[in-house]
Amino acid sequence: MAFGYFGKEDSPIKHIRAANNNIKFPLNYGYIDTGGGKFISPGIMGTFAGKNWNADTMLRYESSEYNSKTYYGSTEIIENKISINSWQKARHFYIPVDNLYGKPVFVFVKDFAGAQWRPLSPDEFVVDPRLKTLSLKKSYPDGVAVNYFDLESNPNDRNNLANKHLVNIKNYFSALGTIPEVNEIVNFINTHQTINSYKENVFGKDLLVLKKNHFSPFEIASRYEASESSTSSLIIVDTHTQNEDLNFKASFESGGSFLGDFQKIQFIQVVDASKNYDFSEVKQMFPFLNLDYKAYISNTSTEYIFPVQIVFKNYLPSPGFILPDTAIPGSIRVFKNKIRMFDFDYNESNHNLTINEPVLSNDIIEIQWKEGLTYSDSGLVRFAGGVHWSPISGLDMFFAGSGDWEITKQKTNPIDTYKLSSGLDYKNQTIKTGTVFGFEAGADRKLKTKEQYYAFQNKSYFNYSFDGTLYSKNSVPVFSNPKFYFEENIKLDKKLGYAHTKTNAAIDIWKIKFAGFLSLKNNFFSDNSKMIESYGHSVIMPIYFIYLSEDFFVNIHDNILRRENKINFEKYININYTTSVDYNKDYTSQKIITTLSPIIPKADFGTIYSQINFFVGQKYKTLLNPALSSYNFAWTKSLIDMYSQGEKNAEDRNCGITFLFNYFPNEKNKEGIQLSGFNFDAFSKTFFQNTGKKKVLDETCFEISVPFNTKKIFFSPIIKRKITKEKIGSKAENQNTYAADLRFLFTGMGSQYWLFSKPFLYDMFDQKILKEIQSGNNEIYYSFFNSYGFNISRLINGTIDDLYTPLEFGTSVSRLVQSSQTNSGQNNIYGIDFSFKYTALNISGKYGYFDWFNFYDQDELNRFYKFGFSFGNSFFKFNFTSNHSLYFFFNSNNKLGFENEFLYAASKIGNSKLSTDEWKEKFSALFSYRGGGSLPRLIIESFSKIPLSDSREEKLSIEFSQNNSFQKLNYKFSFKHSQSTKIGSHGEIKIFAEFEGSSALSNSFLLNINAGISGKVDF
Repeated sequence: MAFGYFGKEDSPIKHIRAANNNIKFPLNYGYIDTGGGKFISPGIMGTFAGKNWNADTMLRYESSEYNSKTYYGSTEIIENKISINSWQKARHFYIPVDNLYGKPVFVFVKDFAGAQWRPLSPDEFVVDPRLKTLSLKKSYPDGVAVNYFDLESNPNDRNNLANKHLVNIKNYFSALGTIPEVNEIVNFINTHQTINSYKENVFGKDLLVLKKNHFSPFEIASRYEASESSTSSLIIVDTHTQNEDLNFKASFESGGSFLGDFQKIQFIQVVDASKNYDFSEVKQMFPFLNLDYKAYISNTSTEYIFPVQIVFKNYLPSPGFILPDTAIPGSIRVFKNKIRMFDFDYNESNHNLTINEPVLSNDIIEIQWKEGLTYSDSGLVRFAGGVHWSPISGLDMFFAGSGDWEITKQKTNPIDTYKLSSGLDYKNQTIKTGTVFGFEAGADRKLKTKEQYYAFQNKSYFNYSFDGTLYSKNSVPVFSNPKFYFEENIKLDKKLGYAHTKTNAAIDIWKIKFAGFLSLKNNFFSDNSKMIESYGHSVIMPIYFIYLSEDFFVNIHDNILRRENKINFEKYININYTTSVDYNKDYTSQKIITTLSPIIPKADFGTIYSQINFFVGQKYKTLLNPALSSYNFAWTKSLIDMYSQGEKNAEDRNCGITFLFNYFPNEKNKEGIQLSGFNFDAFSKTFFQNTGKKKVLDETCFEISVPFNTKKIFFSPIIKRKITKEKIGSKAENQNTYAADLRFLFTGMGSQYWLFSKPFLYDMFDQKILKEIQSGNNEIYYSFFNSYGFNISRLINGTIDDLYTPLEFGTSVSRLVQSSQTNSGQNNIYGIDFSFKYTALNISGKYGYFDWFNFYDQDELNRFYKFGFSFGNSFFKFNFTSNHSLYFFFNSNNKLGFENEFLYAASKIGNSKLSTDEWKEKFSALFSYRGGGSLPRLIIESFSKIPLSDSREEKLSIEFSQNNSFQKLNYKFSFKHSQSTKIGSHGEIKIFAEFEGSSALSNSFLLNINAGISGKVDF
């Protein structure tokens, strides 16, 4: 809602606006950053102007809070924090036996309290024989048991590993002293002091109960949910200081066996850095016990703050620096490599922030802003006013002031802020210069006048820029495009005082572009004599079709050094060669990436594109302190480290090669079958990990597709093969450099000859590979995966044929063979999948193929079916999914629809019969229509003649389901009514109500009623 006034051309009053949003104050008044945005902030604003002056004023109320984003170059860093008491409950267990290699492990679980024991399918758990661990695909807190007494040669020996483990658990918890919650655990252990105390007979067989709804001495409480990519950064930090705690290490781990869907169980493993990664060390099962025992107590409050937390950062490529639409423009701050910068622009229309200086791929960009909230019990009343005066051409002078009055129920001591700012700017064709002064007072309502916060700020700048030639010889420019920028910032308050200068200079000498920068900072109240804050340079050198560049930056105050060198070659072949190295106070990261792509002109036969990509990278503990290094030493050292051969003690290293080949023939108007293209994609890469136990994973994969078509029907056969080799312990310690990593990667293919030697299709049936893939070494694991897929799609006909002819059809067969050391019980798994999709339009309506019905205009019928099988030794699984939807369209955009979803899954384990795992059936009916009356219409029509239009949708859904965890039939039904009233072309009011009922686990019924109203007005 808004009310306003626009003045005439000769009137000093230009614009008055009173509204509940878009109340702004310009950002060209120095340190007055009141700004504004398109969010709920009721207030009033005014703009006034004369011949050589203009003024602005504003008063508004806003709800807001601070937020921030961090980028690594153009890649956004998403930071996630995990509490140390959120370890994965009832999923990971230690099996204390002497040896697990080659021994079959059987797992039994209870789905709920009071349920019967049932065996788990081999694709629902993973056993790691090296660490002697069991990992489950899902949590079973009410019961987990294994056939321990078949695995241990001396189960009744009081001195066996299991009984020693129970003693170690007791001593570890008893050392904390008399803490009531810990005493409960110790008392439980005292009543269960031998392994036989955890024995239970199930189906005539003795099992070891690892978990049964109480404390378990076998449960691993150091593994956490890993929902992000394993390439994320992962550390343990102090909760208050956010500094890394080196007493602990965290790493992304995965189970040693593929599951039925060919995925591994992934988790975050935390270990005590002072101990070996071995769960016979009790400290590795409960690493935080001595730091804070509440991490392992079930009744710990969710508000409790633990001394440390797990932090991992995921890196997501971003098209730019994009802020939410609730960001308040005047509150935005940008930091580049920890140094605040001011040369940026923010577009309020698309919310893009543009940084007006180069951003390297290894620069750290932090953006902070205030974010407007629609509803809050706290906020600010903000006032601002200012005037600009231009006495002569090019000169602008201003004076402004602002006040922020805090209204909050969350803080007991609200602080008000008052600001004054004045300054002048002058510019001509080549020079821009100016100065800004600011005074700020923070008024804490509980403090006396002399105790309040006061600050003085000053910014002065000089910018010279000339686009053209300064000096030339023989009509060849020698010196051109000079640029010079100097900026000084001074701030002084009760606790902080500094003078900060930034100098940038650039010039082109012949065709070589040189640039340098220097930042100085003097803290008035510090004894630090070092005034240099940061420095660096950049060089760009084009030589015919070769392009060379270097960017070098050092931040002394934060111990940061970033360097990137590029060589681009564009003649007959595109070669992009990039080397980079980043140092911070903890880690050094180094990368080399080379991409080669031949330039192949388009020919009569079609287009060919090919690319080869080679990469190496690593992260290791930082050995360079930029703050103590000279410019020459830092440059030389970074040059050497950019071409590192690979650090022996790197925390992680990766290297490999990828290859891509695509062929696209020119389209020709020919009848019959035509080739659509040929695609070949392959990679071979290795990952070295040195957190905890050393581990190396080698992967090689290729995929081939040869699509073809008949103009109306499109075919796409796909072949895929992948081999993996995992080495742990001593076998991984032999790899100390990139050269060793690559040598073992490619020579290792020789021992995995089945990637190339097995004929296509025959590899689905070959039985020799079951023996060939086995390893006599318990520290090496192999797997071989291959699949054959075939997809068919066609153009829709718009005839009756669409009713029974699939629009899309897909099928695939796959096979996974792996080393038996994984102990999953399955080292040969097959999979078969089929899918069908049908879409038919206008079958029997007024404009349909059959003119059976005239009461509706058009219809649409969609059907989708997918079913798959996976099977191996003594197990079989079946899945089926279907979706149906039928819609009838009437005039005025009215629609009647019916929808159906069905899911079914069944399995067979061992000698048991095929049994249902779960099923679900859902039916929905909906009707949307225009017209009728409504409460919003009735109210609006009582005082306005603005055009209105109503629409509604009614949807009724019924769902039935059942699974093997809970044998009872589950049901759910819901009815939802939605109503929308369009107000002219700029407004809308929506009302909805939903009634939902469902069965609960006990013999009860759960009823939910939801209702809401919303509205919007577009200006």
